[in-house]
Amino acid sequence: MESEAITEITMSGPGAGGAQTASAVLGDVISAMIPPASTPETTARLEVVEDVVSAFYLHMEVADRPGVLAQIAELLGMQGASIKSVVQRGLGDNARLVMVLHPLLESRFFAAVQLIAQLDFMRAPPRAIRVIDEEFT
Repeated sequence: MESEAITEITMSGPGAGGAQTASAVLGDVISAMIPPASTPETTARLEVVEDVVSAFYLHMEVADRPGVLAQIAELLGMQGASIKSVVQRGLGDNARLVMVLHPLLESRFFAAVQLIAQLDFMRAPPRAIRVIDEEFT
């Protein structure tokens, strides 16, 4: 192979075969003859969705005392959250409260989480993740 830019290159070794090489060369020739694909001009501006609806898993480390669950449920309810399931493990100052919530706007959910984080019985900041599949077992 020779070129002004690279002078001379020698390649050796087995080739792909007659039919395979011919197919590749023909494909390259056709690609060179066809104009490149163009994308249509964008005519509409799409809005970026910043607040989505999702179900959530909420994990809280709490001190177990009367009224804890009621206060958390009240703050969630004030933001329109509906609780799908609740599990509590542990006693005293080392209880863990886990909830799965029905879908709601994430802005409303995180507003409730900010309020819950300020409660005096919270032992750590609440942790949350989105739940994509709404089928819980």
